[in-house]
Amino acid sequence: ESDTLAPIAVDAVLKVIDAKTATNVDLNDIRLVAKLGATTDETELIDGLALTQRIARNAGGPTRIEKAKIGLIQFCLSAPKTDMESNIQVRDYTQMDRLLREERTLLAKMVRDIERDDVEFISKILGVEAASSLDTFTEDKLAKADLVCEQSLGTELGSIIRFTGLSPTASGCCSVLVRATNALLLDETERSIHDALCVVRSLVKKKALIAGGSAPEMEVSQKLAAWARTVGGITAVCIEHYAEALELIPYTLAENA
Repeated sequence: ESDTLAPIAVDAVLKVIDAKTATNVDLNDIRLVAKLGATTDETELIDGLALTQRIARNAGGPTRIEKAKIGLIQFCLSAPKTDMESNIQVRDYTQMDRLLREERTLLAKMVRDIERDDVEFISKILGVEAASSLDTFTEDKLAKADLVCEQSLGTELGSIIRFTGLSPTASGCCSVLVRATNALLLDETERSIHDALCVVRSLVKKKALIAGGSAPEMEVSQKLAAWARTVGGITAVCIEHYAEALELIPYTLAENA
């Protein structure tokens, strides 16, 4: 799967940094979103935001919105209450159903809960601050996206919501949608992508690369063995043993692979 995941890791890092001037990478700007229901080959880089929470259907919300306005709020949504006490008489179930529908339409058409840990990332990628109360929920707190769409994966797997074409003020972040056919493979794929991101980050920090898999240790071992043959005496024996010790590293890696 390296042919699929490695380019995604490189492209993700390049989206959140300036390759000419960057000396580090904040991996918090790259959000890994894991979702079952597809093969690892379908893992993709999304130039925008991806959510896997179930969409609110109580208000009959749409599954696709173009030129969308998005609000990020951190307060409880509920239907407004009257200032005075009042009683409503409901004579049959149709009136009750109508009352509930009208109450739900007062809420947003597309509302979903997100984890508290995700608020900072979502706020950054959308380019807006989260509103902490209704009084602070003003027009300037609304993000804009060219398209918000939901991809349904069935009753059991839920859905994926993509926010693409975000406003120019929302930059420096991206999402990687990680896919797999089972939970074990999904966790392993997510870990592999994170490891790949760490490797690319190391290259950004220092523009140098050496081979892995104990190749450097074997190169040093060969050089030491060649040097020992030119030294002679007890010193040569010590150098040879040190060279042989380095050869244990690839054996250990192979056993643990």
